[in-house]
Parts: sequence; C-alpha cells; structure tokens
Amino acid sequence: MYTDATVVKEELSRRRKDKGLLNSVMEYMGGTLPEGWPENKAIATINRYVATARVEDMVFAHSAASIALQPFWPTYHAEQFILTNPEKVSCLRPRVQRPKLQISRSWLVSSHEQWVGRPIGSIEVNGKKLQQVHDLARLEVLSPEVANNVFDVSSWNHEQARRFGATTESQRLAPHYYHAVMGLYIYHGVLFEDFDGGPNASSGLDGFVQEVVVPAIQSVAKLFGLQPLIVRLPYAPGFLDFPAPCGPVFDQLAESTRSKRR
Repeated sequence: MYTDATVVKEELSRRRKDKGLLNSVMEYMGGTLPEGWPENKAIATINRYVATARVEDMVFAHSAASIALQPFWPTYHAEQFILTNPEKVSCLRPRVQRPKLQISRSWLVSSHEQWVGRPIGSIEVNGKKLQQVHDLARLEVLSPEVANNVFDVSSWNHEQARRFGATTESQRLAPHYYHAVMGLYIYHGVLFEDFDGGPNASSGLDGFVQEVVVPAIQSVAKLFGLQPLIVRLPYAPGFLDFPAPCGPVFDQLAESTRSKRR
C-alpha cells in the first residue's frame, strides 16, 4: 500500500513525464481535478475535514518539504460533524499544549450539540466559519506560503461519487468517490496517510480501509498498472494536539463564547 518516502518524489517525477498516463488518468476522473489543485506542481497532501494546525500537520509539512514536495491540505467541509470521530471533535474542541507540560481542552462554542449532523463547513464560532478559525491558528505555526495551501474538495468528491455509481439513495459516498481520489495519486501527487493507525483506529478505521480504501487502490492499480503514491505518516500520541502558539487564538474565541453566555 505504501511507497517509501526516499523514492516517491523520483517516481512521481517519472510518471509526470508520461503524457499518455496523464490523459488516461484525467479521462478516468471525468476530465476534472478538484478546484484549487495545482496541476503544475509536485505536491503532497494530507486529506482532512478541516485544514488545521495540529502536531500532525506540522510533521506532515516538514516531511513533505524534506523530500522537495509542496504540502497541501484538501478539506472536506461537506462531511457531517459527529461526536464519535476524534479528528472532527478536535477541530471544535482543540487540545492545546500549554507551558509547564499542561494541556487544555475547551469547546470553541457554547453548545456543540447543535452542530451534530450538520456539515462541518457550516459550523460557526462567534461569526467565523470553523475553517477561518483554524486558518488563524495555522498562521501562528506555518509560514503563509504553506498555511494558505488549502482547498475544499467537497463538490469534486460528490461529483465523482455520482460518476462512480452513487445515487440519491446512497447512504455512503466514500466507497464511490474514493476510486477517483486514488486516481489522483497515480499522477497528480503523493498522499501522506496512516491507514494502519490513528485516532480512529478503535472506531471503525479498519472497516473503512477494507471496505473503501483497499477496493479503490486495487481498482486503480489494475486499470493503470501502477500503485497510487501513498507515503505512510505513522500516527503517534499527541498528533491531535495543537502547539502552544495556537492557544491565544482559541482562547480569544472561547472567551468571546463565555462572554455571550453571561
């Protein structure tokens, strides 16, 4: 499933010289890339619901840069917010590293239950969209040319889901659009991910991998005779934490929330 990080840039460069492969991949994806995807750059991505500034993001940005790939964050704002997904919860209840080895964890909104079942992109914190809040945090720990490498793939995912067989009755779209997602990493970039561990390992990750990820990988590998380029970013304790510089951004918003409740 994974490609060694030491050879992935060279392999991506080799593939990107093959215009026949480009044409085949684009035809497979209906002739479209996600809006905002840079066509003329060798990029690495970490695909998350919201682009934020967790320790995981810092490690990803450094890892991508270390092999001369520009880091980008495709987001999925149309996904529903739920309380059983640690990654989603951490966007609204950030766990922040503090001085003297302390950790704080406060909700950014006064009533998080109201957002359950609603698109993550619709969540507002004191008049700001959730992504805007995390954009501010990102600028505290990432350079602007990296922090702004964000685009939303929701519309593209839904379009591809329909192309790959989803109907209005489909309860899950990922088993459909993931075929196109894996197509992206045949030619257009490198995915950094850990499909063997992570915050959701105990809440459905294995089922998702076996039912969604593996069939999509097998499908594109059979069609193109190539594996999608995936570098393992091994999950480690603390990856969902936010570095201390993000604290004041969240504190100010949380204080505004408390003030409104008074």
